[in-house]
Amino acid sequence: MRGPIAILLTLGFALSSSGMSFAADRYALLVGVKKYGSSSGLRSLEFTESDVEELGKILLTTGFKQRNITTLTQTRGIEDTRFFPSRSNILKELDNLLKITEPADTVLIAFSGHGVKFKDAKPSYFCPMDARIGDRANLLSLDDVFAKLKDEKTCKARQRLLICDACRNDPIADQAKAGDSVTRPTPLKPPGGIAALYSCSEGQKAYEDQTFKSGLFFHYINEGLRGAADFDKDNAVSPLELALYTKREVKQRARAEFQAVQLPESFVNVTEFSIPLPGLFRNSIGMKFALIPGGEFMMGSPESEEKRYTSEHQHRVRITRAFHLGVFEVTQAQYERVMGKNPSSFSSSGGNKDQVTGKDTGEFPVERVSWEDAVEFCRRLSNLPAERAAGNTYRLPTEAEWEYACRAGTTTPFSFGSVLNGKQANCSGNYPYGTDTKGPYLQRTMRVGSFAPNAFGLYDMHGNVWEWCSDWYDSDYYKNSPVSDPKGPGAGQFRVLRGGSWYVDAGFCRSAVRYGFSPDYRFNGLGFRVAAVRVIE
Repeated sequence: MRGPIAILLTLGFALSSSGMSFAADRYALLVGVKKYGSSSGLRSLEFTESDVEELGKILLTTGFKQRNITTLTQTRGIEDTRFFPSRSNILKELDNLLKITEPADTVLIAFSGHGVKFKDAKPSYFCPMDARIGDRANLLSLDDVFAKLKDEKTCKARQRLLICDACRNDPIADQAKAGDSVTRPTPLKPPGGIAALYSCSEGQKAYEDQTFKSGLFFHYINEGLRGAADFDKDNAVSPLELALYTKREVKQRARAEFQAVQLPESFVNVTEFSIPLPGLFRNSIGMKFALIPGGEFMMGSPESEEKRYTSEHQHRVRITRAFHLGVFEVTQAQYERVMGKNPSSFSSSGGNKDQVTGKDTGEFPVERVSWEDAVEFCRRLSNLPAERAAGNTYRLPTEAEWEYACRAGTTTPFSFGSVLNGKQANCSGNYPYGTDTKGPYLQRTMRVGSFAPNAFGLYDMHGNVWEWCSDWYDSDYYKNSPVSDPKGPGAGQFRVLRGGSWYVDAGFCRSAVRYGFSPDYRFNGLGFRVAAVRVIE
């Protein structure tokens, strides 16, 4: 069962009536409470911290800067007590954030933890880490938060959305169950000017999902904000789209996974605003790109990682600037449109056409392309009139950019964990990794985007086709490479390939695996994705 999670989003909405553009500055306060004291009357929750951390990653892809995101969790508080999610800390950070806002700014406030709704009181309360159910002075009233957001003296940001992942079942039944969230089945209609989305209807519970490692509703909120709720493909998610998406997905998942009814509820003025996704854009031929924020990570693999190679020497790398990267591998249709031909083996006229009979392979990754072919594709794409007019140019990602984007904040062998057997990505499931259970082996490529994306919204970073990078390959380069924005040695014999492909063992698809081939080499397991250098409006 899920404790209440309240997220107050004012995401720089573009007002359809006034033509307001993107926010000048974007700020976020994210609060996740995982553990409560023995006297609190509340049990610990599992995924509250990871939910707000994941939301923070998504915000970075939509134009938020790392320095403008403050995250309060107990894990962070161990290193600096300022970040403990106590009531006093939350109020202090909230006031500090709101007082610097301007009308064009974006403000996001997220609360993740338990909550209570007393029978004899109007407000719902959020429970900080020092909460005690019997002492309301230790709780945080959501009505007070609403008041701060609505009052122009404390918050000048004009567009506001409340997303509340909360149990809304009868407290009389739940008070006898130690640790359950205590919520009263009363509609939590927001004050004027604030739209609201809730995880369930009155009398229902909101669940945590062990498979997703997330609150069930929160999982689909995050997926929706990544773009899954962008039904009209306008690179923006409206509150109505987000409401419709979460209602559909949560209802189906709760019924299938928990044999329960969890039906999200919303209060939305659909004509007021939408949530722009500035980190996503489509170019003139329909290629979709995600904004990958700058940051630091450990490149390579630890010595304890199974099947690692010495060329994966682990070292710290800093990506100093955000960049756009293709959400998908370049497809056969896209390659043919730019280059005037389709060299792919897994196509209607290719050498392996019998394996794809009856399939529309236009959305399969292009393969049998050399590094030289990929560079030429980038050159021709950059020279298309529409791309020149937009100021967009294209290139292959560096090896460091590729692995940083692939990992998306993870340290496990794969961005989705430590197990791969062909069910999580397109590879040879006959030779699994992290498990003895064999999985599918299709013996061919498959449609891009057939598996779940990573936390940056990128698909097929593992398997399907190897992906060319811009760097020359050197097995010892990591030992002396620069920390900031490494670009590989200045010369060499081979160019870097990353990600594995449909025909290799699962272990070759690990995030850290590096390979090299001659830049003129072609075969049906070699493809690529491109990075975009974009002039942002």
